[in-house]
Amino acid sequence: MPVVVALALALSACGQGDAPANTQADAAQREQDAAPVLADFQSAYTAGDWGRARLKADELHQEHAGTKAEAQAMAHYDEIKSKSDARREDDRLRSLWDYQTNPEGKGQQISAALVSKNEITIAGGVSHVQLIFRDHPEWKRSTYIVLSRGDIDCYKGCKVKVTVDGTTKMLDGLRPDTKEAISMFINPDRALWRAIQHHKVLTIEIPVKGGPKQTGEFEVGGLDADRMPKAWSAGQ
Repeated sequence: MPVVVALALALSACGQGDAPANTQADAAQREQDAAPVLADFQSAYTAGDWGRARLKADELHQEHAGTKAEAQAMAHYDEIKSKSDARREDDRLRSLWDYQTNPEGKGQQISAALVSKNEITIAGGVSHVQLIFRDHPEWKRSTYIVLSRGDIDCYKGCKVKVTVDGTTKMLDGLRPDTKEAISMFINPDRALWRAIQHHKVLTIEIPVKGGPKQTGEFEVGGLDADRMPKAWSAGQ
């Protein structure tokens, strides 16, 4: 056999023998590189930090694909995606509420307020609707809505149609005879507060002055009932 051919065969055989060892070493290194990310994933998963767990699972999938570490994380991906989406939505709903405690008049006013998801049509334009629950030692408890513009046709009192997650009831409305605010009280004063707890969507039909009735829609699912005095929920 010519020397050149023999040498080529020897080198070829040597290369084939080294390949499995190199592959194993590469795989081991990739698992080692992925290990800290997997540890972060497992820590977040155990703590119920679904957003971070999802970020770490995505990192394993994108930067450490094909590793055992990636496979361990991706086995839980549908679960953490569902839970992280739900957590993000809960955070969004909670952020919609504005809670205030301020000195007003002869006492301290506590309030919880929420702006409607939609705008309503009024004469000359549109307006959002703000729903406010207020507790004050002098002005007592009040539930009312406020428009940014337009007017409400309920000066002598009216019936207000409210719907909570598909269940409808009629409550008493009253537009105060004042030009200081475009508002309408809804009574009984705590009926809506108690009705919306543990529910998702509230709609209020509003008798707009100079036009057809409009409906304000409120995403109430993020309500923290503990931010108002307990009497609001207890019905005292």
